[in-house]
Amino acid sequence: MHAVLVESCLTWIVKIFLKLTLWISATTVYTLWTWDQTELLEVDRSFGVELFQHQ
Repeated sequence: MHAVLVESCLTWIVKIFLKLTLWISATTVYTLWTWDQTELLEVDRSFGVELFQHQ
């Protein structure tokens, strides 16, 4: 009985993990696809400047 419970818990965790991974990758692809490339560059540049100032 205990082994079955552990197994079902594991499959549940794996399913959730897979769904999360799929969701995250889909969101990332969607964001990259919809965002203008120049906008992405701007964000990248400002982020780099912030990192540089913090050092």
